[in-house]
Amino acid sequence: LRWHLLAVPLERDEGEYAYGGQLLLQGIAPYTLLYNMKLPGIYAAYAVVLALFGQTPWGIHFGLLLVNALTGILVFLIGRRLFGNLAGFASATVFIVLSMGQPVQGLFANSEHFVLLPAMAGVFILLLALDRDKTWLFLVAGFLLGTGFIIKQHGVLFIVWGAVFGLGTWLYSRPWGRRCLLARSALFCLGIFLPYVITCIILSWAGVFDKFWFWTFEYARSYAEQVSLVDAWSLLKMRASSIVAASPLLWLMAGLGLAAVLWRHRNWRQAGFLLTLAIFSGIAVSIGGYFRPHYFILLLPVAALLAGSAFGVLAELLAESKNRLLQYGLPPYTIV
Repeated sequence: LRWHLLAVPLERDEGEYAYGGQLLLQGIAPYTLLYNMKLPGIYAAYAVVLALFGQTPWGIHFGLLLVNALTGILVFLIGRRLFGNLAGFASATVFIVLSMGQPVQGLFANSEHFVLLPAMAGVFILLLALDRDKTWLFLVAGFLLGTGFIIKQHGVLFIVWGAVFGLGTWLYSRPWGRRCLLARSALFCLGIFLPYVITCIILSWAGVFDKFWFWTFEYARSYAEQVSLVDAWSLLKMRASSIVAASPLLWLMAGLGLAAVLWRHRNWRQAGFLLTLAIFSGIAVSIGGYFRPHYFILLLPVAALLAGSAFGVLAELLAESKNRLLQYGLPPYTIV
C-alpha cells in the first residue's frame, strides 16, 4: 500500500524537514537559515534519506517505508519475547496497519516515525539487558533511547519509561546486587546523554548553540503552554474518536490486551511492561495538549502489543477448546 503512494506530494512538516535535510547536505548547520523548535535529529534523518534515495517526494516516502517496516520488525521482536511468536506476529501486523492510517497521517514522514525506530530498538535491547548478564547492553539501550529524544522532544518519555521499568524490574526480582545495579544504571544514563552531548558539541562547533537552545527549549516551552486544559480535552476527544472509529476492532483488541495478560498469564512483568509503556506513550502524545493527528503514532507500538497479547490469548483459548472437543470424540474442525 505504501509503495503505490510513494509519489504523493509532501505534507507541510515533510517540506520543512526536507529543507533542513537539504541544508545539512550543503554543509549549512541547523538554526542558521531554518528556525524551528524541532530538535536537529529529524533534519539529520532526512539528510540520510535524501542522500540515499534522492531529493524527491518518492525518495522521502521510500525512506519512510523502510523506517516503518524496521519498526514493525522491532515490534514483532518485542511481542515475541514477551508473549510468543503468534502474539509477536499479530502485534507487528496491527502496528503496520494502524501506522498507515489517515487519522494519524501515517502516509507522511512525520518525525514520530523516526522517533519510534530508535525508541523501539532501545526497548528491545533493554529487555535483552534485563534478561541477560550483559552489562554493555544497558549502554546500547540508553544510547538508542537517547537518539529518539534528539529527533523530537516527545521521545524523552521513552527514556523515562526505560528508567521506571528497569528499576521496577530490579525491585521486583532483584536479579543482581546493588553494586551491579549502580554500574548498569550509570551505563544506561551515559548512553542516554551521549547523543545529546554529541549534538551540543557539533552545534557549538558550528556556532549555533545559542539559537539551538532558544528554539528547542525556551521557545518550545512557551509553545507547550499555550493550550488550556479545556481545549486540550476537546482536542483529545475529537482526535481519539476519529482514530478509534477508523479501526474499531483493532482498538477493541488493544483495550482487552492488558486484561488478557492479567487473566491468563498473571505475569506481572508482562503486565507492568504494557501498563507503564502505555502510560508514558500516552503522556508523550499529550505534551502541549495539541493532540495533532501524527502525535498518536507514538501510541501505536504499545497499542499493537496490547492487541497482540489479546490475539495470543484468543489462540490459546481456541486450542484448549479444540482439545476438549477431541476428548469428547468430536472432529477438530468443529471448533470453526
